[in-house]
Amino acid sequence: GPSPEAMTMLGDKNEARKLARRAEVPVVPGSDGLVEDEEITLSVAREIGYPVLVKASAGGGGKGMRVALNELSLKQAIQQAQREAEAAFGDDSVYLEKYVEYPRHVEVQVVADLHGNVVHLWERDCSVQRRHQKLIEESPSPNIDQSTREAMCAAAVRMIRAANYTNVGTVEFIVDQESFVIPMGIASTVGFGGMLPSGNLFAVIMFCKAPVDAVVASMFRTISLSAKLALLPFEDQVFDK
Repeated sequence: GPSPEAMTMLGDKNEARKLARRAEVPVVPGSDGLVEDEEITLSVAREIGYPVLVKASAGGGGKGMRVALNELSLKQAIQQAQREAEAAFGDDSVYLEKYVEYPRHVEVQVVADLHGNVVHLWERDCSVQRRHQKLIEESPSPNIDQSTREAMCAAAVRMIRAANYTNVGTVEFIVDQESFVIPMGIASTVGFGGMLPSGNLFAVIMFCKAPVDAVVASMFRTISLSAKLALLPFEDQVFDK
């Protein structure tokens, strides 16, 4: 499985953002690290523009997230997000992101072995959600073009390599609405009121495991993830990348 160092790095969203930047993987515009000083937080929010999203560094599942539309609501959002994060995860650390409105929530399944081989199994679209929980998943994603798809999968591989991660994992992205063919729903990692340039994609988080929805990627590629991991050192001979 993954090393403790990789798990620690990728299990903390703030640290994962730093890793993504080093690997030249795009992340949602936001604070450079955790926000602990109110004046600095307000300054960052003014710089990236409202609305903003306060996010817990630990955990997931939509807990410890609050949207702020202005300075007054930002002060309240920080306190609320910190309290919820402390209660849920025992860690009240938060950071700030631009709030991306109506994005697509797309994940890339990746597999890495101990010999430096890293491959992806393309993407699955998880945008249909209720209360931050996925309801329907599709593969391939019906609303991104091929260039965005390839850029996303390449970014996922870069992030895995940068973390020296091994085993099966999932890199989660959001894609802004300008790249949509048909606008749909709101993803769990919603953020940003206002448009970003067309075709932007942003890494959000990595799951250091094969989640239950990994079967969607397996069905699309018609291959078992366990078989893929076992045969990964022979990728060039066995699999069509």
